[in-house]
Amino acid sequence: MCVKKRTALQLLHLSDLQLYRWVLLLSIVLASLSFFYNVWRMEVSEHNAMVRTAGIQILQELAELEQIIFIAHYDQDLQQGSPRRAWVRVGLIDDLSVLMSAPTIDSVNVLRDLWQREWPQLKNSHESVISLGDQIDEVRLQVKSELSRLK
Repeated sequence: MCVKKRTALQLLHLSDLQLYRWVLLLSIVLASLSFFYNVWRMEVSEHNAMVRTAGIQILQELAELEQIIFIAHYDQDLQQGSPRRAWVRVGLIDDLSVLMSAPTIDSVNVLRDLWQREWPQLKNSHESVISLGDQIDEVRLQVKSELSRLK
């Protein structure tokens, strides 16, 4: 019966090996967590950049649409205030809105439907200009609100 007695040096070596294993395991866990956080943060940043770009473009298109409406109604110029030009703006706003939140999409849908109803009488109806302007302001407010929530 041979009982091996471990010397202090052997015990120290064994505890060093266990410490090494724990440090290795902790390093792997921390590296994995760091990697997953970095991937998540990049996705959030990319989403925010996409929403920001779409929001700014929507704001520009809303300004163009409003200008077309004013030219058609107040200047009675159907060349610069052409409903076809406005339809392009409305379509682009509608296309870009899918990158935004649900309230913005809903506001854009209301604007599109309102434009579809009101554009034939735009030249002669001040009420059409007012209702379209109000809805453009509503979409603008929604977009600005969404942009301000981005981090």
